[in-house]
Amino acid sequence: MDEQDTLQALRTARFLRSPEALAVAPPATPVQAGHLYEGIASRALADHCLDDVKTGELCGWPVDEMLHLYRHEMPQPGQQAIQAVINAASNDASLEVLEGLLGQDPILAYRFLVHVNSAANGLSRGIDSLRRALMMMGFTALKTWCVQQVPSANTDPNLNPVRRDMVLRALLTEFLLDAGGEPDLRREIYMTGLFSQLDILLNEPIDQILGRLPLSDRILEAVCQGTGDYAPYLQLARTLESMDAYPVIAMCEDFEMDLDEVNRALLRALGTPAFRPVK
Repeated sequence: MDEQDTLQALRTARFLRSPEALAVAPPATPVQAGHLYEGIASRALADHCLDDVKTGELCGWPVDEMLHLYRHEMPQPGQQAIQAVINAASNDASLEVLEGLLGQDPILAYRFLVHVNSAANGLSRGIDSLRRALMMMGFTALKTWCVQQVPSANTDPNLNPVRRDMVLRALLTEFLLDAGGEPDLRREIYMTGLFSQLDILLNEPIDQILGRLPLSDRILEAVCQGTGDYAPYLQLARTLESMDAYPVIAMCEDFEMDLDEVNRALLRALGTPAFRPVK
């Protein structure tokens, strides 16, 4: 939509939420049902498209406004993600399933690692991965901890696209590196991407956030300094989030990456079950 259409759509949205809407026909909106819209820069416009008009899809999301609304609140993991972990633990799911569910919410994964590494647990050695944390904690303690998180969990569905963007970046970073048969390396590069945007969620400097965990130097260098072995893959994952292909092509040339492999990594990330919304 151009500026004029955007203004008209916002006027219609405002009218539909006013007392006058009960007695007077609303003004026409340029938004059409069943269409795909991009460049939606505000929550009000997104609500109008999805709720009032029932558009098919939105390409992009007003992330900055959504995060701005929660700038004075303590960030919390999503309730759906927490409940999914509780259900899986109750049904004796595998470690792989629980690890994947925890990794679908960056705040939940971070809080879980902070909890496991807290002084109260008396560990002689730091736990630097979700899988090791699960093995140390056990299913019963995991379920108890998750239940404790439910009352303060975030229930706003408008934050789900923000979380899924972060999961997509983690998957892109993982698939771009292509760790092959080295699961520990794959988990580490995934965590690099997943935690790379925690600063915008937790409203703290990223080095302070990650400094609370015994993470590897490779993760800290890539996320905090933009250097080290993982940095090219994280930088390329960030660049792939834009709508401009030219920087991607230039970066592939700089890092000597095959563009076909990058495209395959992107398709794998979009198609992996971990990127689907938590039910």
